[in-house]
Amino acid sequence: MNKLAFLALSMLVGSAVNAQSVDHQKTLDKMIKMQNAEVHDRDAIVDNFDELSTRQDISTLRFSKSSLGLKANALGDNIVAGGTYYITASALNIRDAERNVVGQLERNSKVKVISLNTVLGGVYVGVQLVSEDSIVFVSRNYLSINKSEYISPENNSKYYVVQNIATERVRIYEKNCNEQGLCNNKMVFESEVAVGENKTGKRSIVGALKITNWNKFYQDYAAHYPRWYSPSLGLPPRAGSNAISWTKDKYLYDGQEDGMRGAFGWFAAKVGPNAHYQWMHGTIGWGADKEDYIKRTKSFIANLVTDPRSSGCTRFNNEAIAYLRSLLPVGTPVIKIYAEEKMYDETLSRYTGKLETFEYILTSIMSNDETGRADQNYVLKNISPEKYIDAGTFEIDQTPTVIEFDESGKKTKSGNVYALDREDMVGVFYVDIGMAQNYRHPRGIVVGGYRGILFPDYVSYKNLDTSL
Repeated sequence: MNKLAFLALSMLVGSAVNAQSVDHQKTLDKMIKMQNAEVHDRDAIVDNFDELSTRQDISTLRFSKSSLGLKANALGDNIVAGGTYYITASALNIRDAERNVVGQLERNSKVKVISLNTVLGGVYVGVQLVSEDSIVFVSRNYLSINKSEYISPENNSKYYVVQNIATERVRIYEKNCNEQGLCNNKMVFESEVAVGENKTGKRSIVGALKITNWNKFYQDYAAHYPRWYSPSLGLPPRAGSNAISWTKDKYLYDGQEDGMRGAFGWFAAKVGPNAHYQWMHGTIGWGADKEDYIKRTKSFIANLVTDPRSSGCTRFNNEAIAYLRSLLPVGTPVIKIYAEEKMYDETLSRYTGKLETFEYILTSIMSNDETGRADQNYVLKNISPEKYIDAGTFEIDQTPTVIEFDESGKKTKSGNVYALDREDMVGVFYVDIGMAQNYRHPRGIVVGGYRGILFPDYVSYKNLDTSL
């Protein structure tokens, strides 16, 4: 790495680093190497999206058995020969003894595990379909003793999420619709985020999706990004630390050669279907760091030599994702678009500008259900103080703001992050009412989500009724 590149990355992480320091150079090289590494099983399609993996040896999973698959009670050594299990993936490859893919099993297919130690080795176990006699091989990471639930397109959620990839903004709207399907929705939350970098295969997708489940202190399957907190790891670097601190060996698992602690932050929301493994999640840092680590990814110096955005996921600051965890249940619609923004009512007559706050207490409880949430009222009533980790006040931005379209697509601005031509942009999105007019997804952006669904009717401008 040349000195200019090293200086730029040093400024990104907020550290006055000596460019001649061998230790810091190694740490930066480690951080760059791990920046976009996401390792999963290549065989599975989960919620209709591909798990992009290059490693299938169980030895690579030694740090993260409890995080594998969708049901932790059916992983690794907990799978027993003779046991009956259900497939948790939407589709899971079946392989023969020579590793050839010979078919697929659907979600909730019932199988009996015949052998744990197979000729394929690694994560593969020999299974037999309950209705057949032949033995085939599948990844153990997608076996569960329980059937899986599926989130359908229909939903009566109070809120819906609109993410405009172009402007790197996520907004939440409260639906206000009558029996005839006419609506006058109102924005209740707006946040700046970081999206996927502008490279093939790493751009954030568009489409109509749903939150399928919430995860607290998530880590990736191969544990390259260890949990923000776990009892075995203890607490991460203190608030205000530079990003390099989060890559230091003392904050990683014993024997781990490289990685970054807490890259998925406090909470992660999995979305589907067909989400290309792009979730909404937090980032490194504490509550006191606010939007610092989001802002740094867009600094001029940082973008001179690299693109420090994600591999497609949507990255929030930790306070914001904690608020979303408290507000949005599983099944909440997530509409992802790439659109030019406008204001329907320039006077913002329905918005008072009054500041709302979210009081939170982050706890050490490693639970994905309601007991792991961070809203202060719940925690004070139900969780003992020795489990408190962090606490603070998050200011909720409830005033819509238009981000102007920038055809130049400068990395340090958030009006057209992928530098699309104006001729590729069709329609507009009105940020104050959460509706799109004459919109369609632009060329060059991958479409995921429910097939054949642009977005629900309550997001269509043709259903606006301002009298509501």
